[in-house]
Amino acid sequence: TTSVSGQVFSFDWTKAVQGFVAVAVLMQVPRYIVGFVALYCMGLISEIHRRARRQKLNLLALFHTAAAKFMLAQVAFRGLLGGVWHGSVTSLTGFTRAMLLK
Repeated sequence: TTSVSGQVFSFDWTKAVQGFVAVAVLMQVPRYIVGFVALYCMGLISEIHRRARRQKLNLLALFHTAAAKFMLAQVAFRGLLGGVWHGSVTSLTGFTRAMLLK
């Protein structure tokens, strides 16, 4: 009598696709595809996105601008209250109906 031994392998397409997708995600392919679409394939929105991406972010200048705007808002608020220039802003009373109707 003759006997045969060995292994039979079969190809599983679902595992192959899952492996391919896992490698693509690890290589950040979806990120680059979304970036390309956002930068070049959405018309006017892409132009705005490209312009925003090219703009340099200067946090120091933004900090100074925000601080100046906060100080201006405080001075304007004090002026609207009738020129109360002393004391803390938190101790000031808010607007009343009579003040708004003046």
